[in-house]
Amino acid sequence: MPTTLFAKTRRTTFILLAAVAVVCPAFYFFVDLPVVKSVHAGLPPAIHHLAAQITGAGDWFLYLFAIIALIARLIFKNKLVFRQFLFPLLAAAAAGIITTILKLLVGRWRPKDFFSDGLYGFKPFHDAASWPSGHSAGIMAMMTAIAIFFPKWRIPCFIVAALIGSTRIVLIEHFPGDVFAGLILGYLCARWLYYLLVRYKLLPEQES
Repeated sequence: MPTTLFAKTRRTTFILLAAVAVVCPAFYFFVDLPVVKSVHAGLPPAIHHLAAQITGAGDWFLYLFAIIALIARLIFKNKLVFRQFLFPLLAAAAAGIITTILKLLVGRWRPKDFFSDGLYGFKPFHDAASWPSGHSAGIMAMMTAIAIFFPKWRIPCFIVAALIGSTRIVLIEHFPGDVFAGLILGYLCARWLYYLLVRYKLLPEQES
């Protein structure tokens, strides 16, 4: 059992969840509304258009990783590469399930609800809730999974995740706190899934 990996993952989880517990309430009271009001007041059309074009990039990565995994398994019979590129898909799926549950339980209104009906706060168990951002969680889970096995790509991977997450704010789909929580959740989903896959010898442990 990779006890060192478990201890490291658990420690990182405590730190990041503590950050969410501090940052998200602070954003709720002091940051989220001013930011979305500023965005709603008007951004250059080119920025809005660019955000609309790249906000769905997570789907492109899903297709790419799925194709690589299938080619590795069916054509090259390489089980390791197959599992390595299946890993981001599983991490994104786990993040998606958890964000869906949290959205349902927390029920935070979206920015568009504020601008259309003046709603700001929480109503558990309503459709299309905002916290945390599913797009942000999914792309961060995938990018973290790739960064684990290709550490030289770590910084570009995290930049891509943060960039795609920020498009949700530009498009007034999420508050900054939603995106922050989504990125943290996606990262933790990938790290814990990695730990489980290493524990059950489905993936090799990478040096970090």
